[in-house]
Formats: sequence, C-alpha cells, structure tokens
Amino acid sequence: MGKQSYWPQVAGLVLLLLASGSIAAWRTQPRMRTILVPAASGTAPAVKTPQVPLMLELQQNLAALGYLPVGWNGTAFTYPTVAMPQPLRALFQPGKETLLVRGAIMTYETARGLSPTHTSLGALLQSLENDAKYGRKAKQVYTYIYVSEGVPERLLVWSPRGVLQNVPTNTGVPGAKTALGSYPVYLRLVYQVMKGHDLNGAAYADPVYYISYFHGGEAVHGFYRQSYGFPQSLGCVEIPPVDARAVYNEIQIGTLVTVGSGPARMVAPPPPPPPPVTQDTGTQGAGTSSSPGTTTGAPTTQTPTTPGTPASGGSSGASQTTTAPSGTGTSQGSDTQDSSGTSQTTGGSGTPAAPPAGP
Repeated sequence: MGKQSYWPQVAGLVLLLLASGSIAAWRTQPRMRTILVPAASGTAPAVKTPQVPLMLELQQNLAALGYLPVGWNGTAFTYPTVAMPQPLRALFQPGKETLLVRGAIMTYETARGLSPTHTSLGALLQSLENDAKYGRKAKQVYTYIYVSEGVPERLLVWSPRGVLQNVPTNTGVPGAKTALGSYPVYLRLVYQVMKGHDLNGAAYADPVYYISYFHGGEAVHGFYRQSYGFPQSLGCVEIPPVDARAVYNEIQIGTLVTVGSGPARMVAPPPPPPPPVTQDTGTQGAGTSSSPGTTTGAPTTQTPTTPGTPASGGSSGASQTTTAPSGTGTSQGSDTQDSSGTSQTTGGSGTPAAPPAGP
C-alpha cells in the first residue's frame, strides 16, 4: 500500500475558508437592487437604482436639478406651492424606489446623452453630483400627465408651476380599453401611420401626430375626430392635433402618464412651517426696565396659499359638453405600426428604438 497523501484534504479546507471569508465580506457590502423590465418590444429600458441611503442621495440630486416634482434646498425636500395630483404625490416617497424615480432617471439620461444599458449606477450618481455641484439644472420644467376615463374624458398636463394643459381626450373602447395605471414615456415620434385591425376585423391605416408611447402600443397622440371626450380608440389616448403639439413640446422621455378611472384628486400643498419664536431678554432704559425672559412677540400663523385657477382650461375633470360620434372616420388604435414614423426621441440610449408591435 502506497503512502497516503493529505494534500487534497488540506487544499479543500483552504478553499472552504476562503469561500466563507468571501461570503462574509459580501454580506457587509451595500446591497443594490435592479429594476427588472421585460426585454419585449414596447417596454421602457431597465434602470439600476440603489437602496437607502444611496436612493435618498439620488432623489436629492434629481430634485435639486429639477427632475422631480419636488425640490431640494440642501436640508429638506420642498413641495410646489400649487396643488399636486394625488397619484403623483403618492409616488414620491423619500428614500424609496418608485416609478417616479425610474421616470426621472430616464429623463436625466436622455438629457445628458447617457445610455441606460451601458451607464453604471456609480457613473450615474457621479454625473448627478457633478451637475448639482455646477448647477446644471434640467432645461425643461418637470411635467406629468393624468388621463381621466370618466366622461367627459380629459387629459391634464401638470407641472410645479400649475396646470399647463387640460384638453378633451378619447381612450379605448370596451374590448380595447386603455390600461389603468402609471407608466413612463419611452418613445416619441412626430408622425406615424398606425396600421391594424378594428375589433370587427376591418383593417385600418391612420395617420397620427406627435406621438408619445407610454405602455406597449398605447400612446398619447393627435388624431382627427369630429368630437372628443368619450371612448373611441383602440387603446391609445387621442387628443386634437392642435393640442397634441403643445402637449408633445411640454413632455419628454420619462414623463409619467397616469390613466385613472375618474378625474385626478388635487392635493393642496403642505402648510409652511411656523417662524421661530424669539424671546427678548430685557432692555435697560432711562427710568424703565423690562423683565428678563419676556416674550416680545407671538409666533405668526401662516395659512397655505390656495392654488389659483389652473391655466388652459381650469381644474382636472372640468365639465364640457360633447357630442356623440357621427360614425364617420376610421377607428384608430395601436395594433401595429409601419416604418413610416420618424423617430424624434428614443428611450435614452441615443439609438433610435424600433416602434412597438402594439397590443
């Protein structure tokens, strides 16, 4: 019998110790989370976002640069002085990963020419810190879209300065209803011919204008109709072309679009904090004196400013008389699109994205 070797056992023990040390070291490192988005056509790109405290730092920089609906003054988040749509307000949670952060990152990466698939989280944070340091703020004011499926249907464009647009719209008919929920705009086109089939199987090919895709083949766009304000499309959010251009110019990649079952509830801004109470320790004068520690003034109470009447049409869900459709005009939806659309903005990668296949 030959001499037994113990080297395999020694080598295995060393490897086991090294592996245990690596696992312990990994557990002590800050953990990151990646938002996973299906790689199917018609979805926004995946965005890497960290957990607290890096998430809080990320939000602070985005807010300071104007990529969030709130601001950052160096010590605290500041809210707009106008009423904010409740769905948007609910999406802002300091230190937490929400769709609002994802949309803001998409907007920032597009504005700075960063690739969402090739920009690391560290590079993103460094870019944000540099822009905050040198005051390179967003060139466009933050905007948000709310679409109400309550008749009369309306589309509202909100910003921290107030309501920018409040226009009549058409959403999807039963059997092709526009999806409820919030989604970021991921692709924008100035013009396109949408092709597909109606619910009865008839083919269509409709020209549409100023298109912003936000959920698969569903998009906000301009389309000629005899009337607006009730379901008529095959899933898209249709608005008059004259309004579509204004809306298109006010939003951008990453702008959140919320489709709700009724008008958005507007949340009043929080009241400002009361001013500090000052105390007078007493002053000595000719023949007069005051008791030390006497309070010379009471704190003043500030009442929050009531938001004014929103511009361009008033508050969300304002009543408007509409007429029933005359039955003329082609049914328009978003089953498929041809290649005639001219890409104006992509999902932030700098490379034109192929139009989605649609629902």
